[in-house]
Amino acid sequence: MDVLEQLEKCDPIFLKDLTGKYVSISTLDNDVHNGAVYVIDPISKTIVLTQIKDNKKILKIVMFHALKTFKLTPDAEVVRDTFIEEPLFERDIEERRIRLKNWFIKNLIDVTEDGKLLRIRDDFSIGPPYTISQCVSNNAIILERMIQLIERMP
Repeated sequence: MDVLEQLEKCDPIFLKDLTGKYVSISTLDNDVHNGAVYVIDPISKTIVLTQIKDNKKILKIVMFHALKTFKLTPDAEVVRDTFIEEPLFERDIEERRIRLKNWFIKNLIDVTEDGKLLRIRDDFSIGPPYTISQCVSNNAIILERMIQLIERMP
């Protein structure tokens, strides 16, 4: 079964397996789009590719109904790109949690652990994988200051 037929079936595991793989797609208007698969929408089957043009990283959207061919690279290598984050292993996440907790303590911030969350009183919390995207606070000033502190962490 070729890739287009598998895309038509819309198997979620197959779609996830394509993420990060380098592909060459031709469309009905004879355009060719090369790039790493960022994501495929399981409903519309729209494909989002990451590409590098003029030393800038861009996203390219290709609609399923416009596909003529869809080819994986010969070895279907996974492309490491800044758009595609490498998976974090539990060990890496745990190391990041410990580093962050120690950073708070070094900055005289009373931090407690609540399961996998690091909490500072009831004002701020951060959970796995312990990046600024996981910061939560009801107070915008506290949130901003904590993000700035985390960004300064060596």
